[in-house]
Amino acid sequence: MISPLSKYYFPILIGFILASCSSTVYLSLYQTPPLKADGSAEDWSLPLKNFDSGNNMYYSLSNDLDNLYIRVKTRDNLTQMRILSSGIQFWLDTSGKNKEQIGLQFPITLKPHKRTATVNRENRDSSIIRKPADLASLKNKFLNDDKRMHVEGFKPPVGGILPVPNDFGIAMNIDWDSTGAMIYEASIPFRTFYKTSLSPNDSAKLMGVKIDINGMPYASNGMGARPGAYSGMGMGMGGMGMGGYGGMGFGLRIPLGGGMGPGSYPGNYSSSSEIKFKIKLSVKP
Repeated sequence: MISPLSKYYFPILIGFILASCSSTVYLSLYQTPPLKADGSAEDWSLPLKNFDSGNNMYYSLSNDLDNLYIRVKTRDNLTQMRILSSGIQFWLDTSGKNKEQIGLQFPITLKPHKRTATVNRENRDSSIIRKPADLASLKNKFLNDDKRMHVEGFKPPVGGILPVPNDFGIAMNIDWDSTGAMIYEASIPFRTFYKTSLSPNDSAKLMGVKIDINGMPYASNGMGARPGAYSGMGMGMGGMGMGGYGGMGFGLRIPLGGGMGPGSYPGNYSSSSEIKFKIKLSVKP
C-alpha cells in the first residue's frame, strides 16, 4: 500500500534527480574586438566571470562569429605546476551535451625522460628516483621548449599533434603577469569543428564544455608511485600517454594519448579535477 505522504515526497525526489542530471549553463559573452591568444590579460574584461575553488582558478568563455575563446587565470602554484606538467584538456560537444566529442590538450611535449644507465639491484632505487620538478623549472622549460597541442574530433585534416602556431588557426598560449598569475588563453576557429561562421540561429545554440586539469606525476623509482609525494589535488580522471615534461605522461582520454609511453610508470599520477558546464553562444545583433 502506498503511503499518503508519498504524493508529497515523490515530486521532491524527482526534483533531486533532475537537479543531479542538470548542468550549469553560462552565457558566452560576445567578444569584441577579437581576442588574441598571446598569454596577456591586457585585452580581457576582469575579473573573469567564473571561479573554481578546487583549483583556485578563474575561467571564462566568449565568442565572436568566427572563434570560441577560453581564458584561464590562476595564482595557485600547485595548479600552475599541474598545468605545466600535464596540460589542460578541453572537451567541446556541439550537441549540447557533455560528451568527449572534440578535444584539445595544451601544453604537451614529445621529449621522453632520459633515464640513467642500468644499475645493479642493490642501488637501483636510489639511482633512478626522479626529483619532483618545482614551478620555476617547469616554467623555464615551457618558455624555452617548442609549443605543441594535441587535438581530436576536429574536421579533417585537423588532428593529432599540432605546433603552436599552426596552419589551422587554433591558437593557445600561456604567460605570467607581474603578480605571478598564470594567464592561459585559447582561440579556436568554429570552422575547424562546427561551421564556417555563426549565424543568427546560433544564438540559441548550447555547447557542452569540460575542462580537465590533469594530475601531476609522482617522483618514482620505477616500481610505482612514491606515497605522499603529491595528494589531494582534486577528483576525476587521469591519463597517461606519450612522455611529457621530465618524462611525464599526457593523455586526452583514449585514443588521444591512452596507454603508456616513454618515461611513464603505472600509478604515478595524482588525481585530476574536472569542471563541467554548458555555454549558450552569443551572436552579435
